[in-house]
Amino acid sequence: MKKIYFVITLLIYFGLYAISKIWLRDAYVLEWTARHVYLCTWLVALILIFFDWLRVSFAITLGNLVGIGIGQIIGDWMQSYSMQKITADMSAEMIYRLQLHYGVVLWLFTILVSTITGIVIQLRKHKTVRTK
Repeated sequence: MKKIYFVITLLIYFGLYAISKIWLRDAYVLEWTARHVYLCTWLVALILIFFDWLRVSFAITLGNLVGIGIGQIIGDWMQSYSMQKITADMSAEMIYRLQLHYGVVLWLFTILVSTITGIVIQLRKHKTVRTK
């Protein structure tokens, strides 16, 4: 079972990396996460598989996938909405702040929430197995 989870996790991360390098190089969150090696979330997910924390590993991997989508879509929307507020008399600092893309922050937040959810599920399952 561990081998299957290990292979699936690797395929998801390598597939995502290939997609971000080959087809979606212009998508900010995909490009940033690939350039920063997904902040080693793949390594954490793989290590957790070896310690039988399969639910947490799955939650991190799923959180990464969902977070990239949420980060890109909502981040683009937030950026375009903020950029509409730019006027000619604004300072360079204010213009820079309004041009920021918050996709990576949303990606990290999604991974955090999914990891906490995975830990809670893992601990509940472990507690249920012990009481039986």
